[in-house]
Order: sequence, then C-alpha cells, then structure tokens
Amino acid sequence: LIGPLTFVAIVLPTVWRSWPFVMVTYLAALQTIPQELYEAAKVDGATPWQRFRFVTWPMLRPVTAVLLLYGLLGTMYSFNIVYMMFGHGAGYPGEWGDLLMTNLFRNTFGLWDFGLVAAPATLHMLLSLGLIASWDRGFGDDARGSRTMREERWLKWGAGLLLVLVLVFHLFPIFWMVNTSLMTQLEAATGSLFPKTPQWGNYLDIWRVLPFFHYLKNSFLVCSLTTVFALAVATFAGYALARFRFPGAELFGGSVLVTQ
Repeated sequence: LIGPLTFVAIVLPTVWRSWPFVMVTYLAALQTIPQELYEAAKVDGATPWQRFRFVTWPMLRPVTAVLLLYGLLGTMYSFNIVYMMFGHGAGYPGEWGDLLMTNLFRNTFGLWDFGLVAAPATLHMLLSLGLIASWDRGFGDDARGSRTMREERWLKWGAGLLLVLVLVFHLFPIFWMVNTSLMTQLEAATGSLFPKTPQWGNYLDIWRVLPFFHYLKNSFLVCSLTTVFALAVATFAGYALARFRFPGAELFGGSVLVTQ
C-alpha cells in the first residue's frame, strides 16, 4: 500500500466509512419534506429539475450545512483508518499519505516531546477555527434556522449556567495544549499547567524539524476529497431510497447501516 497510490488507499476506505451516516441523514431529511410542496410545483408547471432546485434543495440546505461541517472537521482529524492500515510503522504510510494526526501520534509516543506536538496541534486548531468561521459565513443562517420561541427567564439562566460549565470542561484540554506548546520538553514531561518562562522554540521547530505544511496538505486533501465524495454518493443513495420503490431497497438500506 505504501507508494504513490497510498493517498487513494486512504481516501477510499474513509469515504466508505463516512457515507452511510450521510445517506441516512439525507434519507430522513427527504422524508420530512411535505408532498404538498411538490404537488403545488407540479400544478405550476415546474419540471423535475425545477422541483429539485426550488423545493428539494432549499429544504436540504440546513442538513447539508451541518453534514459539510461535520465531514470536514471529522476527517481533518483522521487517524484510525491510517493507523489500522499502516500500523507497522506506528501509522506511517510514507510521505505520499502521511497525515498530521499520525505524525503527532508518533512524536508523542515515540519522542515523548509534548511541547513539539502541542505546537502544531495548536496551529491546527486555529486553522479549524478559521474553517468554522468560513462555514458560518456561508451556511450559518441555514443551520441555525429561525428563532420564534420565547424562553422563560429561568430557562435562559439555566441554559447559560450549563453552557458555562460545558465550556470550562471543554476548553480545559485546549488550555493545557496551548500552555504545553510554550514549555520545554523537560517541563512538559513534569505535567505543569503553566510554563515558568514561555518558550517559542516549539513553534520554530515545527518548520525546521517537522514538514508541517506537508502533513497539513495531506490532511486537507483527505478531508476535502472524502467529504465531497461522501456527500455525492450519499445524496444519490438517499434520494433513491426516499423517492423510488425498487426490489431490495430495505436490504440495501440495512446493509448500509451495518457498515456504520
């Protein structure tokens, strides 16, 4: 598997692993679209393509927005498939398909240099935040929908308090990661929460020691191609199951769910 086609060997099973969830989500979304909308479109003389463009697609945009974000973020942190396929070298598939996550794993448990690992992980997190911000500008309104319900004051305070607790729990690993990226290897190994003197050497070493852009490029290509192919395959499969009746449809749907 190690060679120029390694990249394909990573993308194909990742798509196979991802598209069943996307298909089931699209299938559920298609079944919630009222048939009255299609009947009204037919009365107005809309063609099948126009019914898809002006009825089906607008109703699927919120679901597509969430699936797009989920797919990109999920595959950007790809690790399991690469490690299982190339585990002999601690998940090293060669320069053709080495990803950032597998590289961080090897440096963590091979070199035990937590600071050198935390620095690229921090940059990767910042790039992910940029991706989320771009997604929010393009699809945020579709995913959020309209807010028409008025909540009671106690519900707002309760939800706010719960959100603060969740944020503290969720942000602590990020806090630890950023602080570790500013520590020396010896200081990070002691488990300190704060660096005595912030060191920026780890951020310089990821350019000198690690080909950071090479790993980032491979990870970005895997997440982009996997998300696009999974959405494309799942869209047609979900549409076929929702709109057509054919022998073996239930068997096909069940076999897809088994792979999840």
